[in-house]
Amino acid sequence: MTTFCQTLFTMTSAASVAALAVMILRLLLKKAPRWITCALWLVVFLRMVCPVSLDLPVSLMPASITSGAAAERVIPTTITPTVPETTPAQSAPAAAEEAEPAAAAPAANPEPASPGLDRNDFLFAVWVMGAAGIALWGAVSYLRLRRRISEAVRLEGNLYETDQIDTPFVCGFFRPRIYLPVNLDPTDRKYVVLHEQAHIRRLDHLTKPLAYLALCVHWFNPVLWLAFRLFCRDVETACDQAVIRNLDREKTAGYAAALLHLGRKTALPQAVPLAFGEENAKKRIKGVLRYKKTAGLLVAAAVILCVVVGVLLLGSSTYRLEGHTVTDSCTWACKDPVHFPEDLQQEAIRLLKPYLLTKKEIPAPEVSPYGNDGVTLIECQNTSPRRSYAIYESAEGICLLYTESSGDIFTRKNYLLDDSFQADYDAWMEKVNEYLWVTRPDALYGRRGPLESQKDAEAILDCLHFWELMGNYNIQLDTSTDPCQVSIQLQRIPGLRSQQEDLQEYLRLVSLAFQSLATNAAPITWDRENPLGDWEMVPSYEGSAQTKEEFRQLYAQLEQASAFLRPLDMSSYYKPAAVLYLSPALPGADSQEDLPVLYQYSLYTIHAHSFMADLMTAEQTLAEDHYADDPLYDCRALPDGVFPAEAGLDLSQYQSRYYTIVNDSQGQDTGYRLYQLDQDLFLAHYTTSGTLEYLFQITSDFP
Repeated sequence: MTTFCQTLFTMTSAASVAALAVMILRLLLKKAPRWITCALWLVVFLRMVCPVSLDLPVSLMPASITSGAAAERVIPTTITPTVPETTPAQSAPAAAEEAEPAAAAPAANPEPASPGLDRNDFLFAVWVMGAAGIALWGAVSYLRLRRRISEAVRLEGNLYETDQIDTPFVCGFFRPRIYLPVNLDPTDRKYVVLHEQAHIRRLDHLTKPLAYLALCVHWFNPVLWLAFRLFCRDVETACDQAVIRNLDREKTAGYAAALLHLGRKTALPQAVPLAFGEENAKKRIKGVLRYKKTAGLLVAAAVILCVVVGVLLLGSSTYRLEGHTVTDSCTWACKDPVHFPEDLQQEAIRLLKPYLLTKKEIPAPEVSPYGNDGVTLIECQNTSPRRSYAIYESAEGICLLYTESSGDIFTRKNYLLDDSFQADYDAWMEKVNEYLWVTRPDALYGRRGPLESQKDAEAILDCLHFWELMGNYNIQLDTSTDPCQVSIQLQRIPGLRSQQEDLQEYLRLVSLAFQSLATNAAPITWDRENPLGDWEMVPSYEGSAQTKEEFRQLYAQLEQASAFLRPLDMSSYYKPAAVLYLSPALPGADSQEDLPVLYQYSLYTIHAHSFMADLMTAEQTLAEDHYADDPLYDCRALPDGVFPAEAGLDLSQYQSRYYTIVNDSQGQDTGYRLYQLDQDLFLAHYTTSGTLEYLFQITSDFP
């Protein structure tokens, strides 16, 4: 329901802007034929019923409306009792696809956090009742009218007469009929028939009911109620002008007299009928008597003006770069893409656009800047191929890496921006840092409060992006105590001791941030589902941020700590750096070849949620995609005699020595061993019989 409410709000806001623009044009086009204004109301109708916009370089429609940003502010996607998520969880932008693909994302938490009371469901229910009520009122009015004219007598053609009505009108959607009251003055009658026939020729018997149905959808919008009333007046005025355009002065006076005789007031806007004397008959009479044919040049100018305004009102003012609509933007902070709010995105586009005209192509950088902290990325994904602009600093100055991607095919061009861009870029980065390290943490800290339910605790962890990093977890909250007790059991533990130590620091900061936001919570008690290994988690951490400034510092430390655990960069992928042992059955075992080069195509992935091993040479695949999903890592201190003696390595040179047994999710030994000796990392594989197959020293440093 949230998506529907946001879409409806966007449509009604856009329709309101279009309606106000048409109202202003009505005042400027008083002397133009009224059919021009009637045609312009079609723009308002399209905005009322169509959720999409034309993709144009310029538009009269505010970008905050067409982009949906205004709707998201008024109708938040997620409503939580305590702490709303300030930054939507999104995947890394398309440009990051140039890195080697990471393992599959973890499955969703089986019990995701959700609010207890969804305000958007309530708003949807209110809207349904209102729309149904307005539609029902129109339907009942129409059926009552049909009952009254059911015994009307046909005179000729589509003319009918009945004593149940007091004013002429047109009724009927597919076979419109003109209904006349009995004993209508013959002089008035001929003008009435001309007027109602003009309605039928102009298809007003269809457009008015359709406009009313659209109004039922937007019943809560007073601007559109006013627009409907003005539309009905314009329809009648245009019809009057269509009739009197070919009448002489005497007959025009007779037409005005008929309006005077049959004029009536309507209490509420109605879909039907198209009554002859409704919609401010007094003003219509004055308009008929003062009517003069408009000069052709003025008509042409009015038509051109209305066409231009109509197209601009139907267009989207989403900012564009080199003709491509921008759909997303972000900056990297602590190895993680942080997506910009709309105002920062628009400013980034305004900042870059003038300098695209003077950019100078230079050789591509040896190392891609994507993923580096401080890089600003702007994406255009509305068409294929997808396009992106990465702004980054280099020794030459401020550079721009332009990328087009279609599937696995990438085309890149590197540019040097004008020297004058430096000052603008420095000012821009100050705003980015303000957003990253002041605005975001302040928004979180400003919503701090007591926990009332487990969902409140899950909401805080979601705001800290805990699930994105750690995957599924089990949480228990005991609110019967003061302070309430929170315990979290992790399902995934990193396989390397260095990563476990990074995790310990990260959990410490999560606990401190959690206590800072949940004012009635005790320190989190941590545990793990996987009992393997000799690593013990510290159960809890004391302390919390007492001021907004302290929380900013804590937030920055938490983001920095999470960077060491995120598997978004190449640090989770390893290649052979040295070959210490090969079994006789493997290529190169008895040769003098450069073995690391021979096995350079091998790839190993060590994630908390996956372990992958591809052993291959340039000539053949030896063990492709040995994969363990949700592996159980058994990480322990390395005892004497466990490291393979075949390597002939002196272990006395190492101070820190650990090894990890890689088990699959069922606890079965995969035969892989990880040895972490100080900063050196080794990987071995044993056959099912316990024979060593190979031993590599591996590295995450890619050439």
